[in-house]
Amino acid sequence: MGNLFTISFPESEVKKAIRASFDGGGQKFRRSLTKALNPIGARVASNVIKRTLTGGAPVRYPNLRRRTPLGVRTGTLRRSVISRVESGAKGPLIRVGVTRGPALKYAGILEHGGIIRPVSSKSLAIPTGDALTASGVARYASPRDYPGELSFIPIHRGRVVGILVDKSLDAEGQRPGALWFLLSSVRIPKFAWLSAPVYQSIPQVRNEIESWLLQYSAKI
Repeated sequence: MGNLFTISFPESEVKKAIRASFDGGGQKFRRSLTKALNPIGARVASNVIKRTLTGGAPVRYPNLRRRTPLGVRTGTLRRSVISRVESGAKGPLIRVGVTRGPALKYAGILEHGGIIRPVSSKSLAIPTGDALTASGVARYASPRDYPGELSFIPIHRGRVVGILVDKSLDAEGQRPGALWFLLSSVRIPKFAWLSAPVYQSIPQVRNEIESWLLQYSAKI
């Protein structure tokens, strides 16, 4: 299922109302409920993007040291957030999250935090300086794609193994700044970019579902 967060209507009265109506409502009710849940899920997904994936004003979430939204660089994660309605054993449910695409590689660790370690090399190459665009996107897929010749300078400071610099000298005879930091590991903080805004949406989701159930019951 990928990195998905599920809203399953945690309020007991909503659970009971949906279960009773779903079991006895027949196909017409199930189709109507599914149709009603689709725009609700879309609004939750939109709230995720607005609250934590726009790089806007600081957002405060309980129990999180990180208080600001994720900065926007490529926009891949933001474009990957979707919602969908699925049939569960106790009735339909809304899923909001990432289901496919390149964002799946890092959506989970940005949500929960963790440590990234190299798999097929001795260190992780983190671009910096001129190896980044103005928006902070890597100019090259890896140091191997750099058009010039690189030189390794060892440092051994904490997790930093060394740096890679352009081997050529500038007009003043000074070596240019670092293009890549080589690290033994990288610690990613917990952002809760998905769960925090989804949890914030639950009261509104509950109210919308309750309102819809009352309106539907009044018509039959």
